[in-house]
Amino acid sequence: MRTGVPQPPPPDGAELFFDELSFIGGPSNGGSMGFRYRRDGEDAVAETVFDRAFEGPPERVHGGAVAAAIDESMSLVLLFVGQPAYTVRLTISFRAPAPLHRPVQFRSRLVQREGRKLFIHADARDGDEVVATCRAIYVTVDHSVFALAPDPR
Repeated sequence: MRTGVPQPPPPDGAELFFDELSFIGGPSNGGSMGFRYRRDGEDAVAETVFDRAFEGPPERVHGGAVAAAIDESMSLVLLFVGQPAYTVRLTISFRAPAPLHRPVQFRSRLVQREGRKLFIHADARDGDEVVATCRAIYVTVDHSVFALAPDPR
């Protein structure tokens, strides 16, 4: 996205790369949540094992960390659409506490498009248990909005 040039959608099964420095899954950010991303058909899948740095209630993940992870995992769907967008609304329902030290999977999918609006749904799971669901609206923008000048560092 930083180039401002549209890229082809990743193939099914591909590992996805999003933002190198993201605090969610950026591999170059030592404080990230350590997510790994992949495409599974029409779904974007994000997985991690949260450690104590993301603890809220004892032995559980902070709800804000879950919300941030949902937002970023839903943003992966934009790679399939081939269009950058901004989050306009997240409606999250927390159904159970997300655990520390066990894999948590986030699965997102585009369910509808109306002009510039993208309607994306996601869920977060601890094994078979749904810990959160989300319905979101993203609004697409021109690719040039994300084109950045080279980093002077």
